[in-house]
Amino acid sequence: MRTPRRRRLPVTPISRGIADWLANGLDTMTSIGAFEAKIHVSQLLERVERGEEIVITRRGKPVARLVPAATQHDPDAVMAVFQRLRERAKRQGAPSFNWAEWRTYVEQDRP
Repeated sequence: MRTPRRRRLPVTPISRGIADWLANGLDTMTSIGAFEAKIHVSQLLERVERGEEIVITRRGKPVARLVPAATQHDPDAVMAVFQRLRERAKRQGAPSFNWAEWRTYVEQDRP
């Protein structure tokens, strides 16, 4: 019994362009079709990690956008902002914040 031969798909200019784009990072292409995106999702994610935005299209119409995830905020910078807010409140004569009072407000609405 003979094993069936696998047929090789021809390399088209479109698939060659996508392969070049994935490999070399050509900035001219910012969108990719849904089918091609499904095939090359890991390469697309690598490009997005490097900061690139990619639009996924279906029949030529944009349907989704791959963008890098938001970065984490620096905890020291966040604490510095809160410290500046506390200092400003003191300068303006705002009453001090009473955590116990606020906890009772929150717990009043709980069953």
